[in-house]
Amino acid sequence: SGDCMSDQQREETRIPVDFSVNCPTPLFNQALLKEAALIDSRAKDLALVVRRWVKDRGICHAAKGHLPPYAWTLLALFFLQVRRGCDDSNDRFAGKQPLPLLPPLQGLRLVQGLIVQRGGRVKASASASVHKRHRLIQDGSPCEDDDSDASVRAPVEPETLRKSSKRSSKIDAAQQDQPQANKADDEERKRDEHTTVGELFVEFVRFYSTTVLWEKEGISVRLGQRLPQSHCKQLSEHILEAEDGRKLVAPCIEDPFELGKNLGCNLSVLGLERFHEEFARAKRMTDEGKLLDAILEPWAPPPSSPSPSPSPSLSLSP
Repeated sequence: SGDCMSDQQREETRIPVDFSVNCPTPLFNQALLKEAALIDSRAKDLALVVRRWVKDRGICHAAKGHLPPYAWTLLALFFLQVRRGCDDSNDRFAGKQPLPLLPPLQGLRLVQGLIVQRGGRVKASASASVHKRHRLIQDGSPCEDDDSDASVRAPVEPETLRKSSKRSSKIDAAQQDQPQANKADDEERKRDEHTTVGELFVEFVRFYSTTVLWEKEGISVRLGQRLPQSHCKQLSEHILEAEDGRKLVAPCIEDPFELGKNLGCNLSVLGLERFHEEFARAKRMTDEGKLLDAILEPWAPPPSSPSPSPSPSLSLSP
């Protein structure tokens, strides 16, 4: 029988598919999105909105010198880990900083059996206490928020006990204020539960367009903290040279499964310019209160100036 579907019906029934051969990156991306959705469904939704934005605006084609889609997933997840440090001018939080939605992923065993590699220990941040039950340290060593039994820990020296007793009064005083702080966090968390994916996207745009210092900071979902690039010890900077001789530093984005891989190394000079250009455009449009449909308007290259038509040649008749 012949095909009776109209062109419009074919367009409506099309399903986008990502196809790859002998490449583990799609598996890494899928594992991270599944794990993030288990912790907070808005995390996966935000990553998909970001991926849609960069696709429509033409800044995720790796072959053209842009960041690959996997890097944009990491940027979205990292933002949700460090929201407390965001410099958001939105008054939804009444002067209070929003809570992180995701914990650091170092040593986390994902739903597909993958384990985010460990690359050194960093002092715990506010986000380290979020969803503590999801954390699993690969080598079994206690971390800053470890709740393992005291019998498996090393014995405490007498000198340590004496020093500890001197500090006990200060600790008791601090613990008295802890219930009040926990109550404030609970109230803030309840308020934050009503934050929509659209509002998170606005925060995402503002964070990366005005807050992050790209020349100094590294993006690491493994550590889940705003830290200098030096903490991503196995990564090398990607320095670009513009046509006018200026040195440009590309974003340093760590692959949590391959610690020596900087996903920012794929950027070209033009790709880096488009990267900042699109963040500036999205920031301007969100400040103006534009709808998401307008922000996602597909990008088109600027029309090239028409080349002058050649002058007709004059021939002299003999």
